[in-house]
Amino acid sequence: VTGVQTCALPILGLAYLYRGRCQQKLGMGEAALVDYNQAIAADPQAPLPYCYRSAIYEARNNLKGAIADLEVAVTLLKSQDLGPTLVAVEQKLNSLRDNFNFPP
Repeated sequence: VTGVQTCALPILGLAYLYRGRCQQKLGMGEAALVDYNQAIAADPQAPLPYCYRSAIYEARNNLKGAIADLEVAVTLLKSQDLGPTLVAVEQKLNSLRDNFNFPP
């Protein structure tokens, strides 16, 4: 259907993203992680799956993974000119780096 898709993610990627968010909120981190990986595979240029996946990595104390995902998200957000979201993601990235002594 022409004109229905209005987001950066293809429809399948969007479905994985939303299902992953639901699973994450229900405490089903492993299932959410699988869905975020699928969303990224469907559209590697979409920043949100990286942001949400970083939260799971952070909760699991995988700080390198969390920081790496936020770095990708920042790069994508800059290229897509998504300023307000970019500011929030950069703040989270800097907070992780500062709190856990990771170099920029």
